[in-house]
Amino acid sequence: MKEWLTAAEIAARKLPGLPGSKSNIQSMADREGWKSAKASDGEPLARRRKGPGGGFEYHISVLPASARVAMKSEELKVDVIATPTTEIAPPPPVFTEKNMLRRDSRLALLSLADAHYSANLALGRAAADYDFAGRYNQGLIEIPGWIKQQIAYASGRSIKRWRMLRDAGHWHQIGNGVSKRGRKSTLGTADDGEIAIYISGLLVAQPHLTADHIRDLVEAKFAPETLPSIRSFQRYISTWKSRNGAVVAKLTNPDGFRNSIRLSGSGAYSHIRRLNELWEIDASPADVLLKDGRYSIYVAVDVWSRRMMTYVTRTPRTEAALLLIRRAIIAWGVPEQIRTDNGADFTSYHFKRAVHSLGIGHDITNPFSPEEKGIVERHIGTLQRGLMPLLPGFIGHNVQDRKQIEARRAFAARLGESDAKTFCVDLDHDELQRAMDAWCTDKFAHSPHKGLDGQTPFLRAQAYNGALRKIENLRALDLLLAPVAGSDGYRTVTKQGIRLDYGYYIAHELMAGAKVYCRQDPEDLGRLYIFESETGAFLAEAICPERSGVNPRQLVAAARAAQQDLIRERTQEIRREARRIKPRDMIDDVLGLAKSKNRNIMPFPKPADTHSSPALDEAASALSAPIAMPGQLPIAQATTNVVSLPETAKQRFRRAIAIQEAMTKSDAVDADAARWLTSYVQSAEFKAHIAMFEDFGREWLEEA
Repeated sequence: MKEWLTAAEIAARKLPGLPGSKSNIQSMADREGWKSAKASDGEPLARRRKGPGGGFEYHISVLPASARVAMKSEELKVDVIATPTTEIAPPPPVFTEKNMLRRDSRLALLSLADAHYSANLALGRAAADYDFAGRYNQGLIEIPGWIKQQIAYASGRSIKRWRMLRDAGHWHQIGNGVSKRGRKSTLGTADDGEIAIYISGLLVAQPHLTADHIRDLVEAKFAPETLPSIRSFQRYISTWKSRNGAVVAKLTNPDGFRNSIRLSGSGAYSHIRRLNELWEIDASPADVLLKDGRYSIYVAVDVWSRRMMTYVTRTPRTEAALLLIRRAIIAWGVPEQIRTDNGADFTSYHFKRAVHSLGIGHDITNPFSPEEKGIVERHIGTLQRGLMPLLPGFIGHNVQDRKQIEARRAFAARLGESDAKTFCVDLDHDELQRAMDAWCTDKFAHSPHKGLDGQTPFLRAQAYNGALRKIENLRALDLLLAPVAGSDGYRTVTKQGIRLDYGYYIAHELMAGAKVYCRQDPEDLGRLYIFESETGAFLAEAICPERSGVNPRQLVAAARAAQQDLIRERTQEIRREARRIKPRDMIDDVLGLAKSKNRNIMPFPKPADTHSSPALDEAASALSAPIAMPGQLPIAQATTNVVSLPETAKQRFRRAIAIQEAMTKSDAVDADAARWLTSYVQSAEFKAHIAMFEDFGREWLEEA
């Protein structure tokens, strides 16, 4: 790696933490004193540049740590290993829009992590995940913006957990919770990362250094106040080597790296063992002019059989890519994995959600890496060279062809001829689609293929004996692939209906204020399919009367009547339930629930002193005196027997009745029994039993 750089060279690298222009780099150098900076051994870190122009060169050690890490990062490119998919478990009862975005962004990040692991075969799975997470957090991984908005920080442990959920079919659980930041090691953060960079340099310069050597060298160079233990150095070095094994091999043994680590590209698809295990999809401008201009073509290739399918579209867009997938699924079955580049048509949320809803894995190749989907790239070239020259309107394949065509156009312009006449333009969209379909099924499918050892794609596909995944309900497939309404598909129902493109869609099942998810019928712009926004459950079909040729007044009247019936049906049940609820029942239920929850909670006894007063003493004397009823014996001579405790509730009620009957007969009653009866008749137990006694009489009272 070049160690001395000019301000222009630093600016051209676009390093993190540094300005992007030469003048701003020079200002930063003046502001931070780069020209006077010196190394620990006294050597200057800035020098005059040799050669014309003059100026200064700066040693890379004056740059921020983040910039030096970015300079040392290596991007290794190979094909992504397809991950087999499993049956996806249904979503939980509550699965919000935020959960969906979080799930889809994490699944997309997993595809990138799997690609990183495939590209760094010298690293284990865990080490590759941690290395990928570090690059992602430093901004070294190029990803669509909507993924970065959902995942601000990733860790190797989180990536491992998401992969386990995905491989087990629990895709929706990936959208639950929020990942937490892990703690960084002391050596990784000490001295603003300078110690970590120094250790990395030592291990590259001399891979055989032990933890003892490195600890002594760090202490000698940085003289830290507290130095981590030798065990900390051993763990840090072990982790660093596991994460950066391929990089170390590339820097210390380039020949060995090329011979044993870096993939040459041959046999990159040898792991594909099944029909529909992996499809590659890409788009390219067609090398023909049509009557209304130049179109693009989408091409899908099944990697195992090499069979090919195409779709003609005006411009590359997500809807066209999904329509190609629909055609291929109907003809071939459902794939396990789809590989695309990182174009906007393949990384849009609509495309990601549709693919994941079908239970299909999605691999995204690295930017500017067409070799990572080499099969579909070669098939597009075969299609362009094999079919397009036979069609009217052919405009050539390469720059040389284009120059000849431009010369013909200039000559034709002088003669007053149009482009259509010059290039014999005679095809429209449908004719080009039919020509490509016929060429793929009748010509290419029956041509021997070198990658299949001379076998044809047709015979290769026919020879497969495994089961294929088929979708029986094509209407359901159309709904999942149908374009969403507006930018994201979510709409709020108003009293006029669902507003979309200056029109209102009406469905009597929808109530104003509800937030729903909408898909447009690809064959009828006047129809929307409405789904519940959180669970995805189907709710209704909404009709736009102006776009469906329906009388608006009749549709509104019918919807209003149906809505009133629905509201009436729901309110009747609520009213019936409200009539059953009594105010007394509510307080009894609440207090009963509170009592049941606290029945096992008892207060601790407190120390107490007996309190008395003259009035209390006199009252106690009065209560202890016998009570004489008019015309009856003194209470002391009473003969009534009282059942002793413990007793049941019914026995207590019998005792109360016996005391009442004794008092009615003017029999003598014990004072304690009289006081107890006075209290007992006020209780809920007595009131409940007296009601039973009045209804069923003495026979009930005498029952056990």
